[in-house]
Amino acid sequence: MTNIQSKEIDAFINSAIDAIPMPGLSVMITNKSENIYSMQYGYGITENSPFALGSTSKAITATAVLFFLEEYNIEMTTPICKSLSWIDGGCGITIKDLLNHTSGIATYETIDNLKFSGTYGEFEYSNANYNLLAKIIESVTGDPFPNYVDKQIFSPLKMDNSFALSGDTITKIVQGHKTFFGLVFPCKTKLPDETTWIQAPSGYLCASPVDMSMYLRFMLDYSQDGQRLLNLVKNTGIQVNDSPAIEGVYNNSGIYGLGWVWKTTNGIDILYHTGKLSDFCSLSVLIPQKDITISVMCNMGDFFVGTNQIEKLYEGIISILIGNKDVPTIQKSDYLRQHIVINISLCVLFVLCALSTNLCDLTGTSSHPTIIKYCKFILIHVTIPIILIGFFRILGIPYEIVTDFVPDIFAILIACSVILFLTGAWKLVSIVF
Repeated sequence: MTNIQSKEIDAFINSAIDAIPMPGLSVMITNKSENIYSMQYGYGITENSPFALGSTSKAITATAVLFFLEEYNIEMTTPICKSLSWIDGGCGITIKDLLNHTSGIATYETIDNLKFSGTYGEFEYSNANYNLLAKIIESVTGDPFPNYVDKQIFSPLKMDNSFALSGDTITKIVQGHKTFFGLVFPCKTKLPDETTWIQAPSGYLCASPVDMSMYLRFMLDYSQDGQRLLNLVKNTGIQVNDSPAIEGVYNNSGIYGLGWVWKTTNGIDILYHTGKLSDFCSLSVLIPQKDITISVMCNMGDFFVGTNQIEKLYEGIISILIGNKDVPTIQKSDYLRQHIVINISLCVLFVLCALSTNLCDLTGTSSHPTIIKYCKFILIHVTIPIILIGFFRILGIPYEIVTDFVPDIFAILIACSVILFLTGAWKLVSIVF
C-alpha cells in the first residue's frame, strides 16, 4: 500500500463520513505481517472497541467448522442427521450444504421450527444453516459454540476483544444505532436466543478492529491439505447469480463457499463477506494476490438507504487498493434525498388513509347503502388495511425481522391500518345509532 493510496483512502472515507451520518466507523488494512492502515471515527471508537459483526461472523464460524472437521476426522459430506438426530426430513443434508446454503432451508426459517421450505441443492442464503453448524459442533464436542470458537480461534490468535454476543458480553460492544425516518438514534442491541433468526454463529460474533485484522491475516495464510483458502472456496463453493447475498462489490455473480464470496475483477481475486444487522454493519476482505486484508465496521444500520451507501464505501476502498480506476462516488445529497423520497411516500400514504374518514359514507343522501358503497367500504376499510398489515408477510418476511430492520416503515403501515379499521367501525356504528 503506497502513500498515494493511503491519502486517496483518507479522502474517500472522509467524503463518506460527510455524506452518511455514521456515529462510528473503523477501517483496518493489513498485510501478512502488520497493520498498514488504521482509521477510527466517532465518540469512544478505538482499535480495541468490539463491534457486532453481522454476517461476517459466518466466515469465523466456517473456520471453526474446518478446525472441527479436522480435529474429529469428519468429512464435509457427512449427513447432519448423524449429529443432529432431532432434525426431521433433513437426513440428506450434509455439512457442506450448510456451509454453502444449499440445504433447502429457506431464508427466514429458524432452527427451532425447520420446515425445509426451500429447494435442496439450490443456493438460498439462510442464517439457520450456520446456526445448525454450531449445533453440530456442540453435539459432537459437548462444548458450547462460544467456548469452542474462543478455544480454536480467538484465544490462539490473541483476539482478546472477541466473543459471542450474550447477556454477559453485551455491555462490551460499542453502542449500536438505528435510523428512524432518516434520523439516527442509539438503540439496544437485540440479544440472540434459540428462537431468533440471527444467532451468534450466523451474525452475532463480535470483534474489535485489531482482532479482526489478526483473524484476516491468519486467513490470508490459511491452508488445508495443501489448498489455500481461495482454492478451497472455489473447489467447495457454489456458483451464485443475482442473489441479494452477493450483490454489490462490483457485480452480482460469484462463488459462495465456507463463509466467503469469491469474485474476480481486473484479474484480481477477492474473497469477502458483508454483515448487516439492524444496528451494525461490517465488511471483511481478503485480496491474496496483493497480500492485503480489509476490515470495515460501522455501528449503524439503515437498511434501505444508509447501508447501501456504506457498501459504496466498501467498494471504493477495494477499488483504490487493487488499482481499479472506477471508484464509486458517494454524493453528500444522496442520503438525504433518498430518505426524503421514502418519508414523503409514507406521509402521502398516511394522509390518504386519514382522509378515509370523509370517504365512502355508506348511506350518503339515501337512507340505504348500495352494493357499490358496500364494495367500496370493504375495499377501503377491510381489504386495504389487511394488505398493509400483511405487506411484509406477503413478501415472506417475518414480523420479527421487519420490526427490527425497518421499524419506522412498519409503524406507518400499522398506523394506516388502524386508521382505516377504526374509521370503518365508526361508520358502521353511525348507521346503527
